[in-house]
Order: sequence, then structure tokens, then C-alpha cells
Amino acid sequence: MSGQPVHTGISKFDLTFSFTEMQDAAGAAAGIEGHLEYSTELFEADTVRALSDRLSRLLTAVVADPDQRAHGVELFTAEERARVIAAGCGRSRQVPPLTVPELFSAQAQWSPTRTSEPTVSSCSPPRSGRG
Repeated sequence: MSGQPVHTGISKFDLTFSFTEMQDAAGAAAGIEGHLEYSTELFEADTVRALSDRLSRLLTAVVADPDQRAHGVELFTAEERARVIAAGCGRSRQVPPLTVPELFSAQAQWSPTRTSEPTVSSCSPPRSGRG
């Protein structure tokens, strides 16, 4: 009896990278095979492909130069970098040098009857007014 992989079409985790060391017929190292599994409810195929491509660039770079630090590896293509920089545009503003707990406390005092709701940050200008 031997184990066999079963592909159910359902991802057990949101995003899983698994790697297996391969061997040739003589038992010598023959590279590494990678498998990527992801939840299609959370990720689009293009996003997962971009993540996979970046991981591939990282692994290729550190194998080529094992002494380099991982944070120094360029993961983005020139096009991706330009897109990220363009997305980071927007109006800048001064913010007080406070800690997160101090900001939370100030917000609670400013609007004590409102409940806390998570928000997503974007490049769009901040909403005007209070509340």
C-alpha cells in the first residue's frame, strides 16, 4: 500500500506553497518541484501567478548568489514597480506623532457613540467632515 495525492478541487488553506526535493533514478538530487494551491474565493489566478513569479525570482536570485540577503532581491518587474508607485500617489498630510493606542483613545473621545469598524486605506482623498 502506498499513499497517492488526491486533488479535491478544494483548497484546505487560503494559500499553500509546498515543495518536494526531486531525485533522479540514481537517487541524486534533481531539483525541487513546487506546488501552489489557493482559495479561488480569496485570490484571482493573476494574483497567484504574480506571487508565484515573485517567489521564483527570489529563489533564483538566492540560488545564484547564496551570500546575498533576501531583502535585497528585486521582486517586482519594472512594470509592477511603476504600477505600485503610481498607486501610492495621493495627497499627503501631517499626522501627530502618536502611538496606535493614543490614536484609538483620541478617536473614542472624539466620537464616543460610534462603534469601531475596520476600514480599507486607499489613494482616494479622505472623507470630509466628522462621523
